[in-house]
Amino acid sequence: MKKKIVSVLVLIIICLSFSYAQNKKSSTKVPAVSSEERASSVTFANGLKAFYSQDFAGAEKEFLKVIASRPNNAPAYYMMGKVKSEQRDYAASEFYLTKAVNLDKKNIWYLVALADVLDDQGNYEKSVPVWSKICAAEPRNEYYLFYYADACFHTGNYKQVITLYDKMEQVVGVSEELTSAKVELWLHLDDVKNAVGEYDKLIKMDPNNEEYYIRAAEIYLTNQMSEKAMPYFEKMLKINPNNPEAQFVMASYYEQKGDASAAFSSWLVSFKSPDIPLDRKLPVMRRYLASLATSAPTKEQYELSAALTEAHPESVEGWAALGSLSLKEKKYAAAANYFEKAIAIDLSQYALWQDYLYCLAQSREYDKIISKEADILELFPTNSMIYFTFGVAYLNTSRAEKSLSYFEKAIEYSYDNAEKKRIYGMMANAYHELGNASKEAEFRAKAER
Repeated sequence: MKKKIVSVLVLIIICLSFSYAQNKKSSTKVPAVSSEERASSVTFANGLKAFYSQDFAGAEKEFLKVIASRPNNAPAYYMMGKVKSEQRDYAASEFYLTKAVNLDKKNIWYLVALADVLDDQGNYEKSVPVWSKICAAEPRNEYYLFYYADACFHTGNYKQVITLYDKMEQVVGVSEELTSAKVELWLHLDDVKNAVGEYDKLIKMDPNNEEYYIRAAEIYLTNQMSEKAMPYFEKMLKINPNNPEAQFVMASYYEQKGDASAAFSSWLVSFKSPDIPLDRKLPVMRRYLASLATSAPTKEQYELSAALTEAHPESVEGWAALGSLSLKEKKYAAAANYFEKAIAIDLSQYALWQDYLYCLAQSREYDKIISKEADILELFPTNSMIYFTFGVAYLNTSRAEKSLSYFEKAIEYSYDNAEKKRIYGMMANAYHELGNASKEAEFRAKAER
């Protein structure tokens, strides 16, 4: 924005120069121009040319000549300020720009350049009154109001920042960014009421906007004022009873109050919406599934898991949860189907493969297990239980001799004695199928040690 101001300034300077020349031509009484004035104008023009060619040393030389011959030439001081600013000599820039402002107090561009340089130095105490003058002269310029607010922010005058943001809204209209900024400032000042009040103003302007009610309520909830939040949710739910965001927050409120039934009803509505991000739902899901290890599956667990897969079919978690619930109830075929969907999304999770293969084995789908051999062994080439599972599958499809090679691999990668005993037992079964009594006895003995 500041660069744009410079560009506009250039146009104004050029226009003023042309205007001056035209006025000279149109005037019936052309005032005499001294040779000194003509020389000064040429020198100033040379300085401009050097400046915009980025020859700042050359520009400085020309503008200083103008100042030496015409010490009250405000544009020359202004351009010297610009030169020094480009050279990062902000103290010198401030000096020259202050001179320009003092010589032409009504020139808004000189004031803006001075305020910019003061900000560049971090001297906001001095820039605040300059921006104040600028905004008094141009009260509907949102850029000036923004920079004035920024300077006030750096001096800790947060209430003035809020006032200026209000003025910006009058110019550019309501924006989420400005409202959020004002809310954060009120909260920084520990003024929850005025923070909510920002949304109250918006609700008054647009009483059917659901988002405003939610944001106001969230401020109260975050500040442990849940009772004050409830009227906003109640009004919003009259507009849209199925608003997922409101239902998500209401669920937390009901949960805190100990109303498990109402909490679940609200969770379920919010879980069905893809607009509530998955990462917000998963902690809730895990709480509901926490009892699965020691208790039978519940209707609520099934419904939330199904809702999760409905809203986020590309996520592993919903399918895996449905698989675990079905596995707990020994519905092996259904569980295998769910685990297969989860694995299709993420091949790398061993726990999913383990449960999937177990369900296939319990469903006696040994051929299907064998069909997955290449994929699984590529992923888990040193996992003893994977080899054991394939050994069992081959043994149960009348390929006892082939099963032995897998059991041997399982023994090679196993470091658990109980696991080894199980593998030896299956090897004994394989030798029994092959009619090798001595080997069967050998491995029975190993299994029983």
